[in-house]
Amino acid sequence: MPDKVSGEWADLCKRLRRIAGDVNWFSLRSEFDRLIAETRAGKDVLADWRGLEAEIARLWTSEQNQTIRDGEPREAAFTAFGNETLHRCPRGRCDREVFAPMDEPPTCLLFDTPMREATTR
Repeated sequence: MPDKVSGEWADLCKRLRRIAGDVNWFSLRSEFDRLIAETRAGKDVLADWRGLEAEIARLWTSEQNQTIRDGEPREAAFTAFGNETLHRCPRGRCDREVFAPMDEPPTCLLFDTPMREATTR
């Protein structure tokens, strides 16, 4: 019967492809490469693998919690000439603001309705 540590190594092996992609996404490749080399050299670095995965989880959580409050960036020249106007949540639920052409309001994905034109900034 395999012990707990053996099972953790097996689980790590199953997640290795995903971890490899995540380390590329978060620029942690050098740490991943170090752990691969040390694992292959027979060093006991399971705790370091746990630490790397914890850091990846922290970074994913941080990335998912980011909120874009000003919509997509636009060229300043468009608003300077009055070709765009500010739009807000159609139900007033959030403080997101988006610049878009006056006659083409962006759609609120949550309510699936056009965002309302803002009267003031």
